[in-house]
Amino acid sequence: MRDVPQGLMRIVWQFITASLITLKRFFSNIFFEIQFFLKKRH
Repeated sequence: MRDVPQGLMRIVWQFITASLITLKRFFSNIFFEIQFFLKKRH
């Protein structure tokens, strides 16, 4: 793990944070849709 270049680690971290942000946005969209659907049904 020590001999991994710093640039590669930075790329991996950027990829992980980008996918985490995308997942968060995706799940908040799903949550909003579910709330909207439940409000419409009542």
